[in-house]
Amino acid sequence: MMEPERELQMDGNNHPGTGPVGGRPRSLSESHEAVALVDNEGRVIEINVAFSRVFGYENEEIAGKLLDELVTPSDELREEAESLTAKVADGEFVAVESTRCRKDGTPIEVSILGTPIHADGGQVAVYAIYRDVTERKRSERALTRTRRQIERLHEVAHRLALCAAEDDAYRLTVEAAERILSFKYSALRIVEDGELALKAASESYADVVPLGHRLPLTEAGGIAAKTFLTRRTFVFGDLQRVSAARPVNDDYHSGMSVPIGELGVFQVVATSPDAFDEDDARLLDLLVRHTDSAIQRLRLQIELREQATHDALTGVCNRRYFNEVVEQEISRSRRYDHPLAFLMIDVNRFKEINDRFGHQTGDRVLREVATILESQVRDADSVVRYGGDEFLVVLPETDGESEVVAKRIQTAIEAWNAHSHLVDLDISLAIGDAHWRPDQSVPIERVLAEADRKMYVHKRLLASERDADPQ
Repeated sequence: MMEPERELQMDGNNHPGTGPVGGRPRSLSESHEAVALVDNEGRVIEINVAFSRVFGYENEEIAGKLLDELVTPSDELREEAESLTAKVADGEFVAVESTRCRKDGTPIEVSILGTPIHADGGQVAVYAIYRDVTERKRSERALTRTRRQIERLHEVAHRLALCAAEDDAYRLTVEAAERILSFKYSALRIVEDGELALKAASESYADVVPLGHRLPLTEAGGIAAKTFLTRRTFVFGDLQRVSAARPVNDDYHSGMSVPIGELGVFQVVATSPDAFDEDDARLLDLLVRHTDSAIQRLRLQIELREQATHDALTGVCNRRYFNEVVEQEISRSRRYDHPLAFLMIDVNRFKEINDRFGHQTGDRVLREVATILESQVRDADSVVRYGGDEFLVVLPETDGESEVVAKRIQTAIEAWNAHSHLVDLDISLAIGDAHWRPDQSVPIERVLAEADRKMYVHKRLLASERDADPQ
């Protein structure tokens, strides 16, 4: 007879963690996954701290080098790695498990996700995520009696790695628990806004508890909350003898509760006592580790896409993004016979702001200006940090509306000056506009140069007015 409550210590991600309650996605530098951002030729742009910890390389010594030549232990595996890199560079998603090596030559078993980073249809770069699965592989080999289940869980891991949305991963996890592990009553909860929200459940469980149901991360949240807060796995032979248990149905007599890393909790119940043993818990733990990896990768993918196409300081599009998509905007303009307008914008007296108030205040001014610009344009328009204190607004499918937008921006800046106390001088913007028309064979560079020229004319005019009427 099993004890009414048994705690199982799990290695890997399922241990007491120090991450934030709620499991919010980590940044590239904070991710537990080893991440390498590389160009389309496979040369390293940047690696994170976890990559250095797993493989032993520092960012400075690996930047600009071919990643596959550094982390493959043999010619055969190098050919495999280079083939995978070529597929990702051609726009394919790759999810495999293989062997790589550390800087000192030590082999390491890893799961690899290679993903292209696109910006509005054009490929910008690729990233590779490596997860050290050496310990997991060792545990799997020990579970010989459940070999077939593990093989099928590997298939699920591959499908999880290719999920395009979190909800798909949640549903697939529950289906695998029911179909492969034969758990009839299961529920997957993810932390949202400080509560455990039910995201997916087996049909039998969903008949009792509706999707979206929430549990608090307090004692009232029962075993689910305890599992998440302690990052520990529990097996219950008799729920009636466990004070923290809050069964939603009197027919439930035994259960398991497993943390999904720092994201949430997966729970299984049965109508008979002592229905689960430690092997069941390990198999479920193996499944939710795959789920944890899939969700972390999905969230990291969103963040990496943002990092590749957006300015880190202001959050608006960066110049790399503009260079990638401007040709697509031109093609769209030709297709629909609509002009393409540009506003080149400069923050006046920005050097003075930095000198008088410091660069941190200058950064805050740039963020405020970026926010104002985005608030005054359409969803179809793009705000680009073009360089330093210069912004570029791209207005597709416009005909003479650029002046209207420019006036709207100036009005918004004046309103901001009226209530902001960030600096003791009024912020003003110099704006120059220019248009590219489908019926003209004018290079886009010349159009941008014209907008830039008009901006500097406006900038000199504003300076003259300020000199003539000093405040």
